[in-house]
Amino acid sequence: MRWSICDCGRMISARGVLGILFACLAGLAVAQQPGAKPAAAAKPAAAAAAPAPAPPKISPAADPAKFLTVPYEDSLKKNRSAVFKILQAGKVNPDQEQTFDTYYSRYSMGRWTVPSNYALLPAFRTEIRNDLQKTKVGDAHTRLNDMVFRAMTTIAEGNYHPVVRVNAMLMVGELNSEDPQRPTDSPVPYHQAVPVLLRAVDDPQQLDAVKAAALVGLLRHVRLGLREDVTNSMLSLAKSASAPGRSADGHAWLRSQAIEILGVLKSVGPANSVADALGQIAGDQAAPMMVRRAAARALGGLGYQIAVSFNASATASSLARFAVAATDAARAEAERRKETACRRLRSNVLAASGGINGLADSLKEPEHQKFVGAVRDEINRLARACERSDGNDAILAQAGVSAAALRKLAAP
Repeated sequence: MRWSICDCGRMISARGVLGILFACLAGLAVAQQPGAKPAAAAKPAAAAAAPAPAPPKISPAADPAKFLTVPYEDSLKKNRSAVFKILQAGKVNPDQEQTFDTYYSRYSMGRWTVPSNYALLPAFRTEIRNDLQKTKVGDAHTRLNDMVFRAMTTIAEGNYHPVVRVNAMLMVGELNSEDPQRPTDSPVPYHQAVPVLLRAVDDPQQLDAVKAAALVGLLRHVRLGLREDVTNSMLSLAKSASAPGRSADGHAWLRSQAIEILGVLKSVGPANSVADALGQIAGDQAAPMMVRRAAARALGGLGYQIAVSFNASATASSLARFAVAATDAARAEAERRKETACRRLRSNVLAASGGINGLADSLKEPEHQKFVGAVRDEINRLARACERSDGNDAILAQAGVSAAALRKLAAP
């Protein structure tokens, strides 16, 4: 039995529930990873260039006793009221430090590695987030933030049970340096988390489940205005066709998450490297459709205004090929009487439409305007057909007409 990143990823994207990753792993155990590094060791990002070993297989028969645990004292639960008062005050006095620190290190976070608590890990994450939101800023907030960050980094990178490691990495990505004072405020993400999240993505020895959790955290940081450069890591993952020992669906989900992050960053990249790569992925007939769809969608938000000598026609041609592939797939599904054919077509065509509209709206080079405009017109014609309620037959008929036109446009 193997864990599917793809299944987890779809549920996270659809429902916005970070804890779904835990649900995909709950009740499962994993054989101890061969050659697992000590908890305190930090593998440099450069190691991502080395051949990646196969990730461990999930086995229900694995013994939780084979994994590390942290000290846990249930009796410290009684200190909750005292800790709550410290959080409200926002300051940890010297005579309160031991009570505060031992409550979190040996009770609140200590219970994470107790096997009987695995199903409660999402609730434990919520409790820590709520505690941080109570104090928002100041000494108590900083002290708890740093304590949680250190503990969760150690767990995520160590030989702990996978469900614990996944939740620990999610916790790292959820930390804020400043929690919002008012409902309308945005949090300031905990910038020290970014190197840990990147290290997880780049580390070939890290569990795929933990990589997925790290990508969720990176996406959150990017959406909140991340300033650190994560482009190289995301671009490397987005361009990778496969990974040893990883399922095709799982790798497609990881690539799609990396592409979404690149899209949120909006940068065309040095020498147009991001824009060119996303265009190539969108037009790559060998790439999974979910990856091509993510690339098409991301292309729509890039800042082409600063691009120099960018071949917009090549990118438009890639989007045309993606739209053709989407229509061909939908018509084949319809022939097999699959009810999802037109819904899937609509999702793919709207991604292509967003991509070509974003490209055309910011196009500067006159020599590309005619071709890009022709591709845009045909993709948008198909998008409008997908939005109408004329019935599947009418949509598929327009798909056939548009596919023929786009195929001609994209021909060498």
